[in-house]
Amino acid sequence: RLYPNKEQRTFFNKTFGCCRFVYNHCLWMKSCIYEETYMNFNPNLRSFKEEWEWLKEADSQGLANAYMDNKKAYQSFFDGKTKYPKYKRKTDKQSYRNAMMHSDINELIVGNKIIIPKAGPVSFRQGYDFHNLGITKVWNITVKKTPTNKYFCSICCEVEEPKPLPHTDKDIAFDLGLKDFLVDSDGNVVHNPKYFKKSQDKLAKEQ
Repeated sequence: RLYPNKEQRTFFNKTFGCCRFVYNHCLWMKSCIYEETYMNFNPNLRSFKEEWEWLKEADSQGLANAYMDNKKAYQSFFDGKTKYPKYKRKTDKQSYRNAMMHSDINELIVGNKIIIPKAGPVSFRQGYDFHNLGITKVWNITVKKTPTNKYFCSICCEVEEPKPLPHTDKDIAFDLGLKDFLVDSDGNVVHNPKYFKKSQDKLAKEQ
């Protein structure tokens, strides 16, 4: 989960809106030209930025990916793989993808901050140590915003082949229960986390 400052939130929100605009305008142009000529048409993204200069304030990689996503969705429809693309709304999922960030995880994540292009270092909650996961290359990152105004970032990466564990002839058995979650034949006990009971108040509030 990301914890962007005020300027970074403004940048993310601008990029979400600009990506939605590019996707919808491409779809509108394609639909109009197809109705008149029955031809598939791909507009020039550069001409969009020349006509609407405020698009330059957004993440250019996000715009390019929104353009390519529309092109792919439109072609998939004509290939008979999917339904006709729908216009994106502000109430839909808000996200954008960037593949031009640091490919080295040690340069992408520094301390408790992740370096996002044009947004700069963004604070995030680190649940585990990325540097010990055997990540060899970062391919892209996706920034998204939830309906409750929380920001998240997912990282698509390549990791090392896992090393096989040493072979052993030892057998072990597991018993699942109610009082204790799991007990193995060596007597090790995993206690019941009772997630539902702990989440009842939160669940009632959300409902």
